Amino acid sequence: MQHLNYNHLRYFFETARRGSMSAAARALRVTQPTVSAQIRELEDQCGGPLLERDGNRWQLTALGQHVHTYAADIFALGDELRATLQGPAVAAPLRVGVVEALPKLVVYGLLEPALTDVESGFVIRQGELSSLVERLRVHELDLVLSDYALAPQHATVHNHPLGRSPVGVFGAPALCAEHPLPERLEGAPFLLLPRTASLRRSLDHVLHRDGAEVRSVAEVQDSALIKVFASKGHGFIVAPLLIAEHLREAFGLELAWQLPDATEDLYLLSMERHVEHPAARHILNSARQALDTL
Repeated sequence: MQHLNYNHLRYFFETARRGSMSAAARALRVTQPTVSAQIRELEDQCGGPLLERDGNRWQLTALGQHVHTYAADIFALGDELRATLQGPAVAAPLRVGVVEALPKLVVYGLLEPALTDVESGFVIRQGELSSLVERLRVHELDLVLSDYALAPQHATVHNHPLGRSPVGVFGAPALCAEHPLPERLEGAPFLLLPRTASLRRSLDHVLHRDGAEVRSVAEVQDSALIKVFASKGHGFIVAPLLIAEHLREAFGLELAWQLPDATEDLYLLSMERHVEHPAARHILNSARQALDTL
């Protein structure tokens, strides 16, 4: 590729975002044939199709997803430069994505030390890791708090380890007395997080190793709601020992069993290899200090 035409890239980016060449043409104030021709030229330069038809919409091909990642970065930086040149920047909130299964008290403990570093506060969004990472890559989020690291193929997103906490099984006192663990693990009632959560994987690993099966009472995605069900004695839950005191005081849950060799690993994900934002650095440092004491 001798020369990248940024107009071609913009036409492609707008079409991918809107799913329609005609919608992109209206937004760009050009004709639809112009958009189509410019995208074809970009595809010739890139060596393959970037978009493919899916019904009435245009979807990204595998090559298109790769090009789109860089296009999002390029245009986000351009928007940032334009805003900087237009006058004094207005302080923006720190936009943080939080993986749904992370215990809310852990999230609060990670973010609270940095509150004073962000004059305009936080914007916190909760969701599945895949959707949060996509929003991070297009600069709709500044950081993501996750319970596991991204695989190496996500080369543009960087994993910053915060630390780890041992993991335990917690239950209401009556349930702990009825099902002493691990002796009566087989068939014990459990309230389970989704399989994508690292806490769930920790339990599944131990069950597979010991050849045991538990009874799934319910699968609950929300980490706050699952504690309410557990407090009523409906089943055991898995949680980091980091919040054991809170579980006892707020929900009356006792530590029934510390899962052997299991940990909850916590990560901060960012587009920066070296985190520059003062609040993000504060989150990194305070979390590492707190978790190192466990």
